[in-house]
Amino acid sequence: MSERSKTSKIVTPPTNLRDKLRSVSSGISEREAIERANQAIDSLKNDYSKALAKDLSDLFESFQNFETEVARSNGKDTQLFAKSFEIKGLAGTFGYDVVSQVCASLCQVLSEINPQHAQYIAAIESHIGALRALIQEKALDQNSPIAQAIIRELTTLTAKMRTM
Repeated sequence: MSERSKTSKIVTPPTNLRDKLRSVSSGISEREAIERANQAIDSLKNDYSKALAKDLSDLFESFQNFETEVARSNGKDTQLFAKSFEIKGLAGTFGYDVVSQVCASLCQVLSEINPQHAQYIAAIESHIGALRALIQEKALDQNSPIAQAIIRELTTLTAKMRTM
């Protein structure tokens, strides 16, 4: 037996966190807690539509500086990536799934495709253009034929770039 094993001791932490959670929860069930959370998100959706407009404006502005920024680093270390990543999460949370999907695809291009790729800037421009078209056409519903066509085209574009 080694010296270390003689002086070591296994400690099992208490597992009473669930009990503490139950006492703090004021007697509501998990289902009720989830319903309350969903109601809170629903109440914030209207506020987020205004914030989304500002976020997209910021995204478009960061695209203006993108080529200078990417020349000094890679696509993932840019404001464009940071903003598209932020919008991807928030838009999805608040029901703007189409915007979230476009931003997710943009994040993939920025993080997975070499900035030296011949179609790199064009692909990013396509994503920015897609977001502008979705807003202009008010095609933010996933069932919109315009939204479906845009998502399909961006998915194809990104897949082709990965294989080139």
